[in-house]
Amino acid sequence: MSEHELRQAFRELTAPVRPSADGYDVVMRRHRRGRRALTSVKVLAGVLVVVAAWPVIGRIQSGVSDPDGPIFRPPNDNGPMTPWVRALIDAPTRGSLAADAAFLAEVVALHDVPFGSRLKVLFAGDVGDFRIVLTAYHDSDRQIGVRLTAPRGTPAHRLGEDFFASPLTPYTAHTMITRDAMWPTIVILGLAPQGCAIATAKGQGSWQQGADPATMVHEGDPSGWQARVTCSGVVRYQGPLDSSTSYSQIDTFTPTDAQVSQALEGARGSVPWQAAHDLVSECSLGDAFKILYGGTVPGSRGPVYVAWCRLLDGRWEIRVREHNGSVLAGLPADADLTAPGTIVAAPSSAGVIVVAPATASKVDLVDAAGTLVGSAPLSEGVGVLPRGSKGTLRATDPAGHVVGTGTTPIDWQAPPLWTTIGVSVDRWD
Repeated sequence: MSEHELRQAFRELTAPVRPSADGYDVVMRRHRRGRRALTSVKVLAGVLVVVAAWPVIGRIQSGVSDPDGPIFRPPNDNGPMTPWVRALIDAPTRGSLAADAAFLAEVVALHDVPFGSRLKVLFAGDVGDFRIVLTAYHDSDRQIGVRLTAPRGTPAHRLGEDFFASPLTPYTAHTMITRDAMWPTIVILGLAPQGCAIATAKGQGSWQQGADPATMVHEGDPSGWQARVTCSGVVRYQGPLDSSTSYSQIDTFTPTDAQVSQALEGARGSVPWQAAHDLVSECSLGDAFKILYGGTVPGSRGPVYVAWCRLLDGRWEIRVREHNGSVLAGLPADADLTAPGTIVAAPSSAGVIVVAPATASKVDLVDAAGTLVGSAPLSEGVGVLPRGSKGTLRATDPAGHVVGTGTTPIDWQAPPLWTTIGVSVDRWD
């Protein structure tokens, strides 16, 4: 993707974002990136995830009239400028690229700085598999931070492909995740005001401190780890390494032809190879995947593809890929989508798609009281129930014999990748 195309994608974001009236229609969308170049649609999808995850900060404005001008403008919403945040911003730039004046100049050129405001690069460098740049818009009263992430070594002008904005806190931490093969690698970067010291410990173990006392880098599973920030002998923060709920993800997993072929075994309908490859690639943080169906269904505006992925925590992710993106649903770990006769169902723009055994000609929907509340015909075991359908599913063949059972998916949230402790100290008065 060219730089001009990237700028054009950002300009299109100036139109108002209108969420769907039916929350079941789009349960969750995720931003993924493989090794191939992003299309404009993928860039826009990733930015919309940012908007959905942090509605309180608004949308990063990027309506640039000059295609060679800045691609970032600060959101309208921001946070207060406190003495501790000011100390964080006033600290020298940190990171392995902090002394690279040319790189920092390119980073600054990506930002449109309104009159009366300033921009500060807080961190620039490569950590693990990532290139991370943290910047801050600020004036005397307000501030907001911007996180730019990309694969390690990415040049400055390509950093606009993955970003996130939120107000700064005195101890600000950011989590980045990348996946190679089938397992994630995790990096957490934490910054504290100059003069403060960040120490980390796992459980009740001893506290450790990095070479730069005010900068924390943790690579690996953060489960059970905690951070403690001490300033002038006073503990100002003690809690998870990163207490926020956001993270950047770069997906470096590229499935092999054998993995794609295995996922396609037994799939019904027609699934082009590239669509199958994309579905398997999107099975992020999973250890097994299966493509069930490809084709049109009643009410769809084009082909739909249905697949499941077993996540590392045992839960099941059900994905429906359509012309306008992917929709995710899920089932708990005690389900078994590999068992014979299991019905898989997931929301889509056409309704709740049902994939039952191929011999099934009808699916019934039964509520918790055992009452029949709906049904739909099936063609080769595939059909659609009305949107919002919830309950137990029972598929029958033309003779009326039950050939499959299942349930509609649960409301889906991203599974936690690790367990964290609570915040015990957060005092910046």
